[in-house]
Amino acid sequence: MGLLDLFKREKKRVSVINSDDSIGAFTVTSYMGGERKVTREQALSIPTVSYCVDIISSSISQLPFYLYRKNPDGSIEKTDDIRNYLLNGEANPMMTSFNFKKNLVENILFYGASYTVVERLPNSNEIVSLYPLDTEHIEVVKYMDGYKMNAKIKYRNLNADEEFIPEDLLICTKDSEDGITSIGILEKFPELLQLALKEMEYSTSVIDNGGILSGILTAPSKISKVGKENLRESITKVVSGSKNAGKIMVLENGMTYQQISAKPNDLQITQSKQATISELTKMFSMPESLVSSSGNKYGSLEQNNLQFLQYCLSAIIKSMESAFDKSLVLESEKGELFWKCDTTELLRTTEKDRIENVAKAKNEGIISQNEARRKLGEPLLEQDFYLYKIGQCMYDYEKGLVTSLNTGVTIDLENPMTVQQTENPNQQTIQQKDLPNEENVPKEGDKSSRKNSNSKKNNKESNKKIDKKATTKKNGGSKNNNKKGVEKDE
Repeated sequence: MGLLDLFKREKKRVSVINSDDSIGAFTVTSYMGGERKVTREQALSIPTVSYCVDIISSSISQLPFYLYRKNPDGSIEKTDDIRNYLLNGEANPMMTSFNFKKNLVENILFYGASYTVVERLPNSNEIVSLYPLDTEHIEVVKYMDGYKMNAKIKYRNLNADEEFIPEDLLICTKDSEDGITSIGILEKFPELLQLALKEMEYSTSVIDNGGILSGILTAPSKISKVGKENLRESITKVVSGSKNAGKIMVLENGMTYQQISAKPNDLQITQSKQATISELTKMFSMPESLVSSSGNKYGSLEQNNLQFLQYCLSAIIKSMESAFDKSLVLESEKGELFWKCDTTELLRTTEKDRIENVAKAKNEGIISQNEARRKLGEPLLEQDFYLYKIGQCMYDYEKGLVTSLNTGVTIDLENPMTVQQTENPNQQTIQQKDLPNEENVPKEGDKSSRKNSNSKKNNKESNKKIDKKATTKKNGGSKNNNKKGVEKDE
């Protein structure tokens, strides 16, 4: 070892708990507790946090995720793939898809990331099971190679430690800078969570003490140390506690009591708790109307659900769809297959509104009769049909034909001169000679069209003059004949 070797920096692999520290060419991120101010269990003890986590995770867990195929013509269709069953049936032999998605969303909320083992058949790309990992026991080691990054993910279980590479896992992150690690509400809002815990502790303490406020008990004479302890214990035993609420404290030997703490009403505990609830709902980007009735800004349940979907669930759902596209779709399938969440169940309103929406879509010809009955859970009819208004036309997209419901005429858009007669012989059809020729139809602003129109007017006027002359000649001739007949009689 030379003298210059003393100044060389030795690269060691260091595990840092609950922090991100760059050491040499790699970074270690651990979710395993450490100096975290608020744990997951403590956060769940807050009623508002527990309610928000449950309603968000349960709402997403009940939504189906389907694998769709994009066709060359731009249309999409749902595929019949085994991967649909993993996310909508059973994720693995021991866990349903509902519990799997619920666990995934909870890890995203608390830690900002979720890690799932994708199990495939040996020597095959076919996915057979999904096993979620507890993010609290995850440690990520990121290796930087210039601007590129590689990582190794360790799962520190009670039985044994396992190591994975990112390609082996389904990694779903929210607000991530590297796509592998992130932070959740435990790291983003520790002070707010601590405030909520202290408010709960204070309220519990006031109830436990029976509403007795802290104060100073003074005596005219000196009391020994033992006497002070006995006096404190006797007063606490008689008047403290919820069961002793309302009892009267009797003081002897000229002792007096002086209050040194404010009353709960003076501290505005109720208003403070309401403000904390409002801040906790903002922490989850959740509408306050779903937590507190005082925060209801919309009179419609549909509007509340729409706001809940747009501002709270949409970001998590999109992160899940992107993670599924990345890890549950083969490289050869990307661009053709993609995952999409069906959110129609979340926007379901009252039974009356649902029926009215389906009936409107059916009456406008958007969906067929059987499609409408399927949405309402009714049995299908043997013969399906669409409803159209008689004043409208039906357009056949594949054949390029337009049929008028009023006249029963079908016209080919590629060759408008060709007219198909309907099967009903009683219906009136248009012959080819009755159809206007595009070459003979005058255009607006054309001089020839003006001349033709003027000539038509002149012809009409001349015809009228001729008719008048003919009638006058007839009338005059009849008068002359009448005169001649009178002279002969005379």
